[in-house]
Amino acid sequence: MLQIVMAFAPLVFLILYALKTRKMADAMVLATLLAMVLLHRQHFLTGTIDAMYAALSNSSYQFALCVIIGFGGMITLFQESGALMGFRDLLLKIASGPKRTLVLAWLMSAIMFLDEYLSALTVTFSMREITDKNRIPREHLALQANIIACCLCVAVPFSSWTAFSVGLISAHGLGFSDYVRAIPYMFYPLGMMLLCLLLAVGAFPKLGGLKRAYQRVQSGGLAFERDDTMEKLVDIPDVDESRVSSAWNTIVPLAVLVGGTIAYGNDLVHGMIMAIIAQFLLYVPQKIMTVGKFFEHFFNGAKGMTTLAIVVGFGFMLSEANRGLGLFDTLITSIGGAVPAFLIPALAFLLVAATVFAVGSCWVVMTLAIPVFLPLAASVGLPAPVIVAAIMSGVSLGYSTCFYADAVLMTTAGSGVSNLTIEERVQPCYPSWVEANSLNVGSVNLGTSVYQNPIKDVEYCVKTIMDNKKIPETEVFELGMINTVRELNDKFHFVKPILFALVFGHGGEMPATVPALRHMIQALEENFPNGDYLWGYTQAHREDWEMVKTALDMGASTVRIGFEDSDMIAPGVHVDNNAALIAKVSDIVKSKGMMPMTPDEVRAMLKIPPLRR
Repeated sequence: MLQIVMAFAPLVFLILYALKTRKMADAMVLATLLAMVLLHRQHFLTGTIDAMYAALSNSSYQFALCVIIGFGGMITLFQESGALMGFRDLLLKIASGPKRTLVLAWLMSAIMFLDEYLSALTVTFSMREITDKNRIPREHLALQANIIACCLCVAVPFSSWTAFSVGLISAHGLGFSDYVRAIPYMFYPLGMMLLCLLLAVGAFPKLGGLKRAYQRVQSGGLAFERDDTMEKLVDIPDVDESRVSSAWNTIVPLAVLVGGTIAYGNDLVHGMIMAIIAQFLLYVPQKIMTVGKFFEHFFNGAKGMTTLAIVVGFGFMLSEANRGLGLFDTLITSIGGAVPAFLIPALAFLLVAATVFAVGSCWVVMTLAIPVFLPLAASVGLPAPVIVAAIMSGVSLGYSTCFYADAVLMTTAGSGVSNLTIEERVQPCYPSWVEANSLNVGSVNLGTSVYQNPIKDVEYCVKTIMDNKKIPETEVFELGMINTVRELNDKFHFVKPILFALVFGHGGEMPATVPALRHMIQALEENFPNGDYLWGYTQAHREDWEMVKTALDMGASTVRIGFEDSDMIAPGVHVDNNAALIAKVSDIVKSKGMMPMTPDEVRAMLKIPPLRR
């Protein structure tokens, strides 16, 4: 009995911890360490190091590592080159009407089948303006893109998922042809892709939240009201929608990726390397980026996949540890004898779906599930393609429905549909080491989207900030928001002085002009005649420093500078780090006969308690 408990303990801990905290990396590392303690006991440290070396030498993990790093770099290069936006502009010429637009998005997802990140990002970023124009709720775009990205990647035998899966099943004497034979049995992904198509053409009724989204739009509401505060598990940089290049800069590398993969016997690594070379040969000669910038963007994208790569590595370690603890033998002996053979595929489907939903990761679960259920199926005479189909169907169900999975976050990043509740948005208010919080006090047009901050959510944020004794920096995008702050101050009694960040330059909001700034200052003076406030200047898409200098001349107490707003140090000249921008604005401040404040001086000005050293 004790041996059975020890065998199941790491896996049960993994699921429960991940479900409670939604932190896959933490759960995987802790579960692996628990398995190492149970397996090696007093030799825990040596056993853990040996397991790390074994995972790194595992050819399946080596393949996964190449795919993860390569696709991270490719996605970032697509974004930084403007290729994604160029692809979007091409599609604008094709789509007309809601049905045609959604079918086009469905077909685009089919084309981007090689990787769920690539599919989710490319389709949502390329199509969201088109769906908005055709009065299609963003929720529909997000739903369709997410489901197809997670389902098509298992149902087409040339994707990163299937390539990874083939690597795993090869350890059990199976190969690519066995995976292909399993595809007709993958009822969930095939059924969901058909359902998405039926929804797109209006042949299936819209239910639940999707129905409510359409009712909102039909009653005159917006296609979507964007929430820019959502978190990302995979550190892929946001797309600069003003950076546009030829659509061929997307089409050619993707064609090379697919063609190279097929040409080299369905080896995705070959196709991926060829696609990256194609990106280099396209982007550098066109002077879209220098050689140095090309590699910088590639490495930034690869770096953004580091957490996923580590988690998958620990998944391999845990899988081997589970084998050593006897988990697989226990499952085969107990379940194989207790469960009828015809129920084993259903059991695999449900258990895998539940586990993927719990941990928010597919590849890690595949490394655990395939070594369990393939031998189990073989022990009762089940055909291998049937159990492979059950596992992959469970993976696509769990991954497409897990609201904190990477694929879902990629979809929300592209579509603008946030999966964060207001309770989740205020989490930065709670850590003791956070001294101040950004406070957005109203909704505003930002480019083609709407940054949504209903007053009830704003009041919830203000109360949370005050209850946790933080200092709010109130973000103001429009004149009316200053009135809102005055009303909030009457109700919640802000710490004085109130710090305003006046934001200019986004498409759809205040332009970065002297008259606009003058009107904002006048509104501050009228609403706060006692002068118990400070104001700062923020400019999105800044190309020069003229308005920054003007704001300082007009009394700005703070100036926000950084890559979130602009990476330009001079017209047309981009820098690769914030330090250069900070040095530049520091020189501008000194040229005005002022000195930048020290952190302690800022704390004193804003009534933030001194830092404990």
